[in-house]
Amino acid sequence: ENSGEHDDTCNKCSAGGKLLLCDTCTASYHIECVDPPLKYVPEGSWFCKECQDICRAGFMAEAVVVSRGRKGDEGGS
Repeated sequence: ENSGEHDDTCNKCSAGGKLLLCDTCTASYHIECVDPPLKYVPEGSWFCKECQDICRAGFMAEAVVVSRGRKGDEGGS
């Protein structure tokens, strides 16, 4: 979880300046340094690629557990 202290430099180019802050971790990026580059600062929450990947992996793992649970329930009692 985000401790509230973001990096002072961009995680990609290591330069300072106006940085986009991840809402989950301490990562900071210029909008042109994220992949794909952004033209504008997005409204609302923004998550770096690493946090997005972790979220997707967790969602996929949860989906597999739910899917397996249903499969087991069908052939149960």
